[in-house]
Amino acid sequence: MLVYGAMNSLCWGVNKGISIMQDEPKLQSMVDFFHTQSNWVYFSGHHISGHLFNHYPQTATAGARFFSDSVKIYTPDGRQTLNKNQGFMMHTANPQVLFWGGCNVCENPQTVQVIRNLFNFPLILGYSGSSGWKLTHKIFTGRHIGPDGKRVPHLRGDTDFFYELSKGSVDDLVHVRNSWLRTARLNFRGNMRQMYRAIDPSGQEWLPGADKKEEGRCFSRGCK
Repeated sequence: MLVYGAMNSLCWGVNKGISIMQDEPKLQSMVDFFHTQSNWVYFSGHHISGHLFNHYPQTATAGARFFSDSVKIYTPDGRQTLNKNQGFMMHTANPQVLFWGGCNVCENPQTVQVIRNLFNFPLILGYSGSSGWKLTHKIFTGRHIGPDGKRVPHLRGDTDFFYELSKGSVDDLVHVRNSWLRTARLNFRGNMRQMYRAIDPSGQEWLPGADKKEEGRCFSRGCK
């Protein structure tokens, strides 16, 4: 399933904007989505090197390929290139937060730079490695999904991303970033914890260390 969501931030939370949650969305719904202007944007699905796509009913029958100046979308009923400042307008709202629920978006430096340039340098929250829907579910809800597909008690801690987020302003990007990293730190260990990444608008990457956040790579001359 492909999941696309866009929201505008409020002083205490977020309000619902436009969303797509379908295995094979219509082309026009994807065109409309990428034309929106929102502060918070969320993507989920299979991801490889800037290509976000579905898996059911068949692999890659719908998806999007991201470039620094455009997005190429395709569905069973057509395909279209959305150029920046024309069909693609998301960057014009200067989106503050970009969530990536797909695998590996923060792993490849080239992919990171493409996403940063396309969306006008937002705070990026995502993964460096293969994630899977259970890990995404875990960090957003605080609940672990067992092999039988049912929820089981927390692995560690007693928190989720939105609970941590509620402790401060959603317009404070440092707070948003630290909420993401703290949630990963409390709920995961070892290599699994290190999969979670945050990349500041400045280009500085952060990892959830065992006791506190750790600096990662730098994707811009604007890093400290």
